[in-house]
Amino acid sequence: SCLYINHITNKTPDEIRREYLSTLKNRELEEAYMTTADMLINQGMQQGILEGKREGMREGTLKGKREGMREGTLKGKREGMREGIYQTVKGFKSAGVSMDLIVKATGLSEEEIKQI
Repeated sequence: SCLYINHITNKTPDEIRREYLSTLKNRELEEAYMTTADMLINQGMQQGILEGKREGMREGTLKGKREGMREGTLKGKREGMREGIYQTVKGFKSAGVSMDLIVKATGLSEEEIKQI
């Protein structure tokens, strides 16, 4: 088989062997370079993922704070209005204002007013 390869390529068996070994070394180098490139790509992806998580957490925290403040403000306003109505009803009752007038002034039902 070496004679056949020698006949086709016009190369000696030593030349063929050297080319083969050179090709193997080149392949090993290519694989090493690809492995290094893959490793660097993987590291870049991991770093990108971490930065994305950090940015997402920052944005999520800010959004959560804004939503929390908005909800807290609305809840505070509702509770404040409820407390104001409660105090108004107590004042009307102690002043002897009629139930009909308290219902009209506060928008509460008679049952709600009786519970206060």
